[in-house]
Amino acid sequence: MKEINYHSSNLLSFSTINLTYWKDRIIFKKIIETLFRKKNMIYFFGQRPENSIFINNINNMNLIYYDEKYFDIILSFNKSSDFYIDNLELCTEYWTRYEQAIFLFSDDRDLIGDKKYLRKSWKDLVSLSDSFILFKGIEENVTWIGKSELINFPDFNELKDYSPKLR
Repeated sequence: MKEINYHSSNLLSFSTINLTYWKDRIIFKKIIETLFRKKNMIYFFGQRPENSIFINNINNMNLIYYDEKYFDIILSFNKSSDFYIDNLELCTEYWTRYEQAIFLFSDDRDLIGDKKYLRKSWKDLVSLSDSFILFKGIEENVTWIGKSELINFPDFNELKDYSPKLR
């Protein structure tokens, strides 16, 4: 069972998500899918990678910023029918490989323009548009979700006891 902790009306966390476990990877992908169903764009911000993992030629991915020296990166993903097949695993890989990883879910296609957004807090990022944000905190196995004031969290209760089956 995953614990969902509501810290305020705009912040919640999922505890004990460990992406080295198959079941938790599926739950993490379900979280991304749930948030992406509500918005049209995903922006990924990454700082301090475990190793250099710059991946070229990914479908529906737009490189906004990349620093070759520090491997800081900002990407965007558009909503498309093949997003789930091609890019959910990529999202999980980026999440696990970057120390400071953030996914911002928004309807604004021109929200992020340059590297200045890499150093903003989650509250500053969600204040730019009505959006959700998925980010890491200090604890390795805790996934945080913040949101703008004017939108509501999706219902994550189905993920508490979610048990994917092998086919």
